[in-house]
Amino acid sequence: MLFTKVQGLFRNLPVILICEESCAMQETHCISLPEDMTIGNISDCQTELLSALNKVLAVSVDFSTLQHIDTSGVQLLLVFIRQAENGQVKLIWQKESDLLSSITEKLGFKQLTNSTTWPTLNTSTAAEQL
Repeated sequence: MLFTKVQGLFRNLPVILICEESCAMQETHCISLPEDMTIGNISDCQTELLSALNKVLAVSVDFSTLQHIDTSGVQLLLVFIRQAENGQVKLIWQKESDLLSSITEKLGFKQLTNSTTWPTLNTSTAAEQL
C-alpha cells in the first residue's frame, strides 16, 4: 500500500499518513492518525483532518497508530464529526482505538465509534460537556 507523508510546519512533529492507493479508486480519503494527538501538535492534525473533508465523499480514519490523546484531540475529533455531518461526508473508522474509547468514557461520552462507521452524534451537546 502506498502512503504519502503530509509534512507539518515544523520538523519532528508527528505526521498524518494518507493512503493514496486503495482510497483513490473509491473516492475515499484515508487518514492514519499520528501517534500523538495532544495540544502540542493539534494544529497540524486539525489542518489535515478538516481539509480532508473538502476533497471527497468519504473519509476513512485509521486509529491503529494512536498512542496518546488528550482533551484537545477529543475536541478536534468532535469538530471533525460535526464538519463531516454538515458537509454530508461519510466517516469510517479503521482499526478502532481502545485508547480513544477509554478517554471518551472518562470524559463522560459514550463510545464515539463502532466497527465500521461514525454514529450520528449530537456534537453540540458533547462539545458543551468538554
